[in-house]
Amino acid sequence: MGQKKSNIILTVMLLCSTQDVLCKSSFDNGKKKKTTFCQGVQNFFRNVADIHKDMFSRDSLKVLVAAAPFYAQARKLDPHLHECFYNCDNHTNICQLFKDDFCEKLDYIASIPPLIFASGLVFSKNERIKTAAKIYLTGLPFVLITKKILKKIIKKDICLRPRNGCFDKCKVHYGGFPSGTMATTTYTLVVAGLQVGRMAAIPIGLFAGAITVVYINCNRHYYSQIVAGAVLGALYGIAASKVVDLEMEKKDREKRVSFGFDVTTKGDPAFSLCYRF
Repeated sequence: MGQKKSNIILTVMLLCSTQDVLCKSSFDNGKKKKTTFCQGVQNFFRNVADIHKDMFSRDSLKVLVAAAPFYAQARKLDPHLHECFYNCDNHTNICQLFKDDFCEKLDYIASIPPLIFASGLVFSKNERIKTAAKIYLTGLPFVLITKKILKKIIKKDICLRPRNGCFDKCKVHYGGFPSGTMATTTYTLVVAGLQVGRMAAIPIGLFAGAITVVYINCNRHYYSQIVAGAVLGALYGIAASKVVDLEMEKKDREKRVSFGFDVTTKGDPAFSLCYRF
């Protein structure tokens, strides 16, 4: 599974590096400008830098401050919720609404919303949706990489997965903090919600709620780990959305201002400047 995820990350990053070639969305006097592969790579790394710069903004601080009490309360609820779905004496899962392998299937189902949103890069004719999909794809691999780094370096109680009847009772299992599936789903939710609107946000939001219920019921994650994943996704989503807005403002300015050179009837050179309000 780990190797598959690594291959997915590399594939997405390659797609991101060629995104401007795929989009072909820049114009010059009404004509499409072809973007070279090198320019696509340069734009990719510039967008990566912009996303991570916007991660350290006032809005990000607001998200962290707002999420702190929810995370603290979730930590208090973790053992009580876990007791509802796990019998410590018999080391068995109880009150299960889903089969044991449903969580693994959900990981694959969770890839559907990102794929649908990212398809706007190729199939949508709306300039904002194409730009949003492009920036979304730029940030997606870094959501996964950041999640993986956090799981590797944090070896505290907050990273312990819940006891599960499917695993060895004598062993402890790390890698629960934060929930990667919730991080990517929330990232998709925030970018789609801010750039497309409620019609995109509502179904993805309902799906995020379903992930929460399934993972807690299946003893896959503690509630606090799901909250942490949502916070990580929201931070990246807000930062990516800011980059989308910046890109759209830049394109709007380019369309408003146009320069031209011509020759008068007398054969003299002429220069024109046009600005559309």
